[in-house]
Amino acid sequence: AARNYLVLLVFAIALSQGTGSVALQHVNYPVKVAFKSCKLVPTMAFSRYIVRDGKRYGVDDYAAALFMCVGLALLSAADLAAHAERDTQAAGLMLLVVAVCSDAVIPNLQEKLLRGLKLPLGSMVVLSNAGSF
Repeated sequence: AARNYLVLLVFAIALSQGTGSVALQHVNYPVKVAFKSCKLVPTMAFSRYIVRDGKRYGVDDYAAALFMCVGLALLSAADLAAHAERDTQAAGLMLLVVAVCSDAVIPNLQEKLLRGLKLPLGSMVVLSNAGSF
């Protein structure tokens, strides 16, 4: 079972890095930062389905995460408005959605490997980084 989760982890790392980099061809850097800053909410949502350790987040946790994401998005949007060099394209936004979702899966898979499957930390780090080259 640990092998399957490691394969998924490596795939998620590669997908996140690849789509995030390619997205920069279609969107400004501040837009990318705003999207990546909002990964907390999907990370919390995915934890319920991937880790399955009974940990639940309350409405106040989700509200705090959402407010933090909105604040970061507004800061990035202000920077974007000040430095509007390139038009934001739908393809770039879709790539960022994929990057954020795969980025949100990564810590949950790592937690599943460490806690649920008792994989040693060193093994998880080495195997996931070696596989994502």
